[in-house]
Amino acid sequence: MTVGNYQDEVIMKLLKTIFIIITAIATLIGAGFAGSRRTRTDIDAVAATDSKKSTVRAIQEEKAFYEPVSETEIESAVETTNEITTETEAYESVEQETSKAKVTTTKLAVTHVAKKYDGNISEDEYEFICTIVMAEAGAEPYEGIIAVTQCYLNAMKKENADAYTIHNMYGYSKGKTPDRNVKTIVYDVLYNGLSVTDEPILYFYAPALTYSAWHESQIFVMEIGGHRFFKERV
Repeated sequence: MTVGNYQDEVIMKLLKTIFIIITAIATLIGAGFAGSRRTRTDIDAVAATDSKKSTVRAIQEEKAFYEPVSETEIESAVETTNEITTETEAYESVEQETSKAKVTTTKLAVTHVAKKYDGNISEDEYEFICTIVMAEAGAEPYEGIIAVTQCYLNAMKKENADAYTIHNMYGYSKGKTPDRNVKTIVYDVLYNGLSVTDEPILYFYAPALTYSAWHESQIFVMEIGGHRFFKERV
């Protein structure tokens, strides 16, 4: 073999080796790329599957929420509503009856049968007069409370009427709850004959609050505390 032929053979073997190496590298690179593509595809597929599952789950939950109520549940709800309505009506009925009873009781408390004065004053009249005297003279001195009570009693005698009639006829103030002092004084005037004057005083007014020409046209008897007292001018 000549030197030239030997060199040509070496070159051919070298080229063949290089070709084999290049082919192997290309094969490896192609396999890696293919694997990479498959991996990405798998990830996209999994993601798509998960998204589809979430959508399906959301649709199922929404459907369950808007699902029609069963007849049993409707009947139960209606029954409960009827029970509540019945209880409410019963409560309102009781409340109305209670209110009516209160009104009736109040009316009975102020209702009376008018009668003539016969020298006797009932316990109810006594309690009633105490409330009037408290309103008219509760803040007046001892003698002033006596004098106002005398006016009330003298009016009952003059008009031959009960305590309730006199209150309306003479325009006395609305009653107030009396204290112990007023109740004691009124009792002594009505039942024990206590008085501050023998004059038949009937009228009085408070000049500090107003001037009454009509009262002043009557016969002046005395002034006690904040009241001026008069007897009737005949």
